Amino acid sequence: PSLIAGSLLYWGMNRVRHVLFLPIALIGVVISFYIVASILSFSLVSLRESGFVFRSLPEGGVFDAFKWLSVTKIDWSVVLNGLGKIGGLILVCTIGASVATTALEIGAETELEPNHEFRAHGLANLGAALVGGLPAFTLTGPSLSYLRLGASSRLMPILRPLFSLALGVAGLSLLGLVPKVMVGTLLVVFAFGLMDEWLIRA
Repeated sequence: PSLIAGSLLYWGMNRVRHVLFLPIALIGVVISFYIVASILSFSLVSLRESGFVFRSLPEGGVFDAFKWLSVTKIDWSVVLNGLGKIGGLILVCTIGASVATTALEIGAETELEPNHEFRAHGLANLGAALVGGLPAFTLTGPSLSYLRLGASSRLMPILRPLFSLALGVAGLSLLGLVPKVMVGTLLVVFAFGLMDEWLIRA
């Protein structure tokens, strides 16, 4: 189902250049999923038990995580034992950022300043580390998908974390209604985007 939905979405994204196409299409995927489940007489509980829908997460929201943000709770022996892995992770993220910058230049048909991009990645990762975030770098697939849909302003990267924060404040209970096929659909869409840019257009 994810492969079929993702293929249709990617086909539609290449023809409907509107910023609202992807969110509306994903809502359609969710509605279609529950319509089929209703026709087949599947309840929400049975869908969760069968692994088709994410299980509800504990109430409390993102603010419960702040109680763990304390230097006194760090197990420094684990940190010291993992220094080698931390160094390898930094290297992987650096290489990933370099590859992502090149891919964005090809996909967006524009020239980027590598030093500026690397500084932005470094500052973003340092900021994320202060609140227990994971190291990361730019995801080329989603970025190019947003660009194709017309979301080329700085408003998109600002709204995205705000929506994520709103979901966290709501207690993440809404995730208990999200079918896993929607996540699979997004992965297929982004994978098609990468293959298109790296294997066809490049």
